[in-house]
Amino acid sequence: MFRDGAARLLVFRVGSEHFAVPLSDVDEVIDAQPIQRVPDAAATVLGVTSVRGVLLTVYDPRPVLHVHGSVDAAMLLFGERVPNALPYVLAFAAGNFLYVAMADLIPTLHRGTLDRNALRQLLLIALGIATIVSL
Repeated sequence: MFRDGAARLLVFRVGSEHFAVPLSDVDEVIDAQPIQRVPDAAATVLGVTSVRGVLLTVYDPRPVLHVHGSVDAAMLLFGERVPNALPYVLAFAAGNFLYVAMADLIPTLHRGTLDRNALRQLLLIALGIATIVSL
């Protein structure tokens, strides 16, 4: 909001109705992409389209917004603003692998017998820990 209380909005029309979203929630405006119809899709699904190589489902907003009118060439893409969770998922998975590896190796170490297999496992665990720390 500005100091005078005015807000910047992206105003758009669906059917004969006008709607608006805060401009701060808009990441970008792109040209409408061609929509490929999907056989046997729900009535609210217009089809799919590709934006920068990502396949997106295109929904018809008219039933949800309770408006009538034709569908034109414009489309609004909504997404979730979720931080990239991949590093956390990979770290969790790597931690689980290390746990399983240690659970297998520790009984061997407690017996006091270090064979070649145990030394190899210990080296691989150390490399796994080094990999996690370096990321």
